[in-house]
Amino acid sequence: MKTIFVSLVILLIASSCGKYERPFISFLSPEKRLTGKTWIADRILKPDGTEETTSETFKFTISGNDSIFERKIDSVLYIGTWSWRPGLKGKIDKQKIIVNVDLPNITLNRFVYDIKVLKSNELEMIDMNGHLTANYKYFLTN
Repeated sequence: MKTIFVSLVILLIASSCGKYERPFISFLSPEKRLTGKTWIADRILKPDGTEETTSETFKFTISGNDSIFERKIDSVLYIGTWSWRPGLKGKIDKQKIIVNVDLPNITLNRFVYDIKVLKSNELEMIDMNGHLTANYKYFLTN
């Protein structure tokens, strides 16, 4: 009986471990940790090591079958859709988020963010996109 209990505990710990650097164990799904809150950018770390502060916010929501993305930069709201990146063999990669936003006069309307930390009150993600913000690391809280 003791062996079965220990085996179940080990199985529970192994199955709840995520892909992210932190948290090691979480009982909430990535969707529950990501959605339903407004993430506020504490700071942005640029690839050259310099930091900047910003008033940007990010919001990921799920409404029925729609996944809605909102990003506010200097009082301008950008709205689009988001999804987890498709992975290998039909699986979903819940470490990368794909965002689609229609921006006037800008050809880049698909953005990819690599999630490094996803806790219920802390989010770190790296901008995997083009010429202006490639490899910017966002530190967000709610």
